[in-house]
Amino acid sequence: MKKLSYLLLLAIVSFTSCTKDKGDDDQAPILENYVQGRIEYSYTFTNPTLAKYVNYIKESDKRSDQAIEEAFELLTDEEQQTINNFRDDNPMGFFAIYTLPIIKNEIFISDNHTRSNTHSLSYNIEKAWDIRKGTGSYYIENEFENNLSFTFDLEFAKGISTLSPISTEELYDRSELNENATVFGFNTKVINYALKTIGQYDFTSNIKIYVSEQIRKEANILHFMHTNEEHGIVKMEIDFKNSDMGKLIYEVTKVEARAVTAGELDIKVAPEHITDNDFDTKLEINEKLLNLMSFLR
Repeated sequence: MKKLSYLLLLAIVSFTSCTKDKGDDDQAPILENYVQGRIEYSYTFTNPTLAKYVNYIKESDKRSDQAIEEAFELLTDEEQQTINNFRDDNPMGFFAIYTLPIIKNEIFISDNHTRSNTHSLSYNIEKAWDIRKGTGSYYIENEFENNLSFTFDLEFAKGISTLSPISTEELYDRSELNENATVFGFNTKVINYALKTIGQYDFTSNIKIYVSEQIRKEANILHFMHTNEEHGIVKMEIDFKNSDMGKLIYEVTKVEARAVTAGELDIKVAPEHITDNDFDTKLEINEKLLNLMSFLR
């Protein structure tokens, strides 16, 4: 079971990356230029049983594996069966619950720099991108205080877990929809990605992405999942390939349009800090990331 779970985790992070109620006071103004400041994103699940299960996990103050077990026990027999069916029918979608940053997602954007701070159940990731230099930094730390950091550019990011963009040419059919939507005060264009062939290790059949000219495209690499769009991502609707489990929604839930401090753009550096950028180093980093992200001990 551990081996199977590890392979599923490998597939999830190779594929890709505190829910807050949205009130009128949080709505962002329509801005003419790029937003500078702090932006919060949240993950929500449209299936009520799955949403209930995830909320139980998030509310726990226990270690990730204990929180998962406790949350399951709090469900009714019928709800437990729904979760078990989801696990059996869509193991990738099931394990995404544990690997995506469902706890916290915040991005800081300034004139020349961006930085993200994301929290998953068992690990935290920080990413920073220097817009002028075209280089980035990455830091990860798990709940056992094991950590790693490294530097990257866009070429080196390809194939790195949680950095590499979705391969739209090979895997997805991309189409720009004749839709315009206002999402949390942002004027957006809607782009659809339909998976060409749904395989065993795919957890989604379709992804709808909302992008806005008001957010810099350089911020996209900070998301756990992203595509090479010309504008910044505001929202993603991810259809689970098992339609009974609804959608996974990732969207802006708060905007603070303001100056960003130097401290908000600083990123941690681990004792093990990798600066090489050859192919063997990429393989080494991916292996270390998988070990740090795994909640299996």
